Amino acid sequence: MALRAGVPVQDIEMWQFHPTGIAGAGVLVTEGCRGEGGYLINKHGERFMERYAPNAKDLAGRDVVARSMVKEIIAGNGCGPDGDHVMLKLDHLGEEVLHSRLPGIMELSKTFAHVDPATAPIPVVPTCHYMMGGVATNIHGQAITQDADGVDHIIPGLFAVGEVACVSVHGANRLGGN
Repeated sequence: MALRAGVPVQDIEMWQFHPTGIAGAGVLVTEGCRGEGGYLINKHGERFMERYAPNAKDLAGRDVVARSMVKEIIAGNGCGPDGDHVMLKLDHLGEEVLHSRLPGIMELSKTFAHVDPATAPIPVVPTCHYMMGGVATNIHGQAITQDADGVDHIIPGLFAVGEVACVSVHGANRLGGN
């Protein structure tokens, strides 16, 4: 709306991808799955994150994990008939742990991936999660524009706050919880 109304926006080309979205559904699977011991595998059953992040492995940052997954898929190691995803393996954790430590994952997986994660891996792919851009604002939430000399000017009466605002602190990535 802002762009169509001629209001200046910035950083709208910067998108964050969450590494574990259910393939074909766009529903996010919490990163807590990997925090609890879940891990990603390719079509060969290989834990490929060791190749891309030898120390952090599956606990690497979102951007590292998402890029690594895409590299695996492009390299021909993706799963499924189209080779367009990888798998999140949780079955080794056991059903009790899944229910107690990862509530909702069982239902989410059954509903959107049609798999029971206690017995089979979940097909996952990096999924669009958050746009870092928005209406250009100052720290007071006032929408701003720039003149030809690059000097900021407040747009009278126009404010933007929350995820629609952009004070350009994220750049090409953002920290979780921010």
